[in-house]
Amino acid sequence: MTFKRVFAGAILALGLAIGPAAAAPTFIQVTIPSGAKAPVSGRLLVFAKPLNGARIATVGEVDAGFTPHGVAIAAQEVRGAAPGSTIEVDADLVAFP
Repeated sequence: MTFKRVFAGAILALGLAIGPAAAAPTFIQVTIPSGAKAPVSGRLLVFAKPLNGARIATVGEVDAGFTPHGVAIAAQEVRGAAPGSTIEVDADLVAFP
């Protein structure tokens, strides 16, 4: 075997051992309104869908219309989140049900 073949084989084996890069985790930040009268608890549901051409804006309330197709859903239990606090939801965690 020539040096080139051995070198090419080693590079190929190294590439297969490393594999594809893992996708970066997705986190969604949800802020409890500062006007809430008390800490909030319960299941936080986040419904998300791609918004092509969307612009950044301050949003108070969003009604995107729920359709079961093309919508990602993330959920997390929240206990005693203070008014004005921010909750970070890990969209990659499995939530059931």
